Amino acid sequence: MVDDAKRAELRAARCKPIVDEFFEWLKITLETKILLPRNPFTEAAGYALAREAALKVFLQFPAVPIDTNHLEREIRPIAVGRKNWLFCWTEVGAKYVGIFQSLLVTCRLQGVDPYTYLVDVLQRVDRHPASDVAALTPRRWKERFADDPLCSARRPTSQERRFLTAYHATAFWTPRSIADRRRSPAKCSFHSRGVSFATSAKG
Repeated sequence: MVDDAKRAELRAARCKPIVDEFFEWLKITLETKILLPRNPFTEAAGYALAREAALKVFLQFPAVPIDTNHLEREIRPIAVGRKNWLFCWTEVGAKYVGIFQSLLVTCRLQGVDPYTYLVDVLQRVDRHPASDVAALTPRRWKERFADDPLCSARRPTSQERRFLTAYHATAFWTPRSIADRRRSPAKCSFHSRGVSFATSAKG
């Protein structure tokens, strides 16, 4: 594996000249060629130039991947199953489907077991400082809490684990979830494709 210092050195030597030449070529071409605004090249060049700073971030920060292929692979199941996401009941439900899918994909990218993460966070969130909520995101949670996560009194069934570890799972918060939390802050539940999951602070 190449460390960050070596990666930064290689990118500076091999990638930066090509990237700089590419953007310079785009600018010169737009200035010297007579192209209509709706020309595909004009639109593509304008799109790239408007995002020049963002597209050069990988040259400054070696930990940033050179492309977004890994992200494209993660969202592919969502695109492939797009028709399935038409049935979220409500607009609010669709919003939380997106949030939940993002959490599952982020867990996978960080090497975090989704079930362990959710069981811990759903119990911890009530007593965790709101000003430090970022610590409950998968990457930060892995650094601070993964070594000693909060457990549930009940063991997950194989079906529940399959639903949670599938990064294309569909889930949404329900009125039952809110009612559970009002009755007992230590308990909460959600539903995914007809399967109910619950966590408890016991254990």
